[in-house]
Amino acid sequence: MQAMPPSERYRQALAAFQQGRHADALALLRALLAEHPGHGDGWNLAGVIQDIGRDPVSASACFERAIAAGAGAGAMANLGLARQKLGRWELAEQAYRQAIQHDPGHALAWQKLGALLALLKRGHEALHCYREAL
Repeated sequence: MQAMPPSERYRQALAAFQQGRHADALALLRALLAEHPGHGDGWNLAGVIQDIGRDPVSASACFERAIAAGAGAGAMANLGLARQKLGRWELAEQAYRQAIQHDPGHALAWQKLGALLALLKRGHEALHCYREAL
């Protein structure tokens, strides 16, 4: 029997996720990542599911693996959000800035950085980020 291509397994996991079947999506991703541990999009989606499941520690680990595998600014911004949920402000800021450096037009990273800076009472910097997000 021929193994399922990683793109097909990822497509199935993404479809399950979009249908709200998070446990099924995670099971498909675990199988994918066991066979292809360098699949950045797979790690990123696994992190999103972990984050939705209110497990920011596991989500952070997944996002870190995604970034190590070459995932882009979206995974970096996701890592920032997971770190922020853990109260790791400096590391969250670092991840958002990494996302922005990777993709200066990444509006979500700018918005999330602005929200973090506002939370940290760094209003002038936050305002700049919100302007960049627009």
